[in-house]
Amino acid sequence: MGDIATAIRMITNTHLTDKVRMFDAEVNSVSMTDRTCEVTMIGGKSANTLTVRLMASSDDGLLMKPTIGSTIVVMMSEYTAPFVAKYSGVDSITMLGGDLKGLVKVDDLVTQLNNLEDFVKDLAQKYNAHTHPYIDTGLMPSPAATTLPVLPPDQETGVITNTQASDLENTNITQG
Repeated sequence: MGDIATAIRMITNTHLTDKVRMFDAEVNSVSMTDRTCEVTMIGGKSANTLTVRLMASSDDGLLMKPTIGSTIVVMMSEYTAPFVAKYSGVDSITMLGGDLKGLVKVDDLVTQLNNLEDFVKDLAQKYNAHTHPYIDTGLMPSPAATTLPVLPPDQETGVITNTQASDLENTNITQG
């Protein structure tokens, strides 16, 4: 019977087609080491449990860890092992191995940078306005004024503009 079915698929040019199935499932457990999760199918005729891949292959691409108890959409076919296609809840996302650590909290970073920039501007203003008072030690003739009107030889003239979030953020990738 298998030979007849194969012959029919060859004649009808369906021998290279694949039957893709999708179903909802609940996440029971997650193994980040194996990059898989154990799920139970929701609905249908039975509540089968199976192991599902979290990414196409165990490499350093995009790895999303689903929340245990959340619903995912699983896709599978005759030629492809089951994998997660959609997530309803995600605990973490790792991109390209995660070596660069977490994403920046832009608003917090801008606040810290602005505080530092304001501090440096204040120091430069104080430095530029600084004069040295004359103290009569009796060794030198006293000047006409009580302070020397000489400013420090090097004035700080650089301008610091406060950082804006738009200076730092890539709006194509957002977090929350």
